[in-house]
Amino acid sequence: MGDFLYVTLILYLVVHIDTTLMPNQRMFRILLAIACFVFAGVKGWQIIQGNYEWMDIFFLIAFLGFGIMYVVLLNRSKNQQ
Repeated sequence: MGDFLYVTLILYLVVHIDTTLMPNQRMFRILLAIACFVFAGVKGWQIIQGNYEWMDIFFLIAFLGFGIMYVVLLNRSKNQQ
């Protein structure tokens, strides 16, 4: 349960920093999207190997969701420019 709270806090802080503190959000969002997809790949690899728990499945879905969200935000901001 400690890992879940830790990751939830980190994701909250990242989203908070992204929306309020970063004047140039494009590069930050690119890095976050890459990091989310890398972590999702690591979790996916653990699941394929058979060495996983239900939390690994949750994190895989969460990282994929955040990665897709950042890609959508990047495309939306690119289209507005």
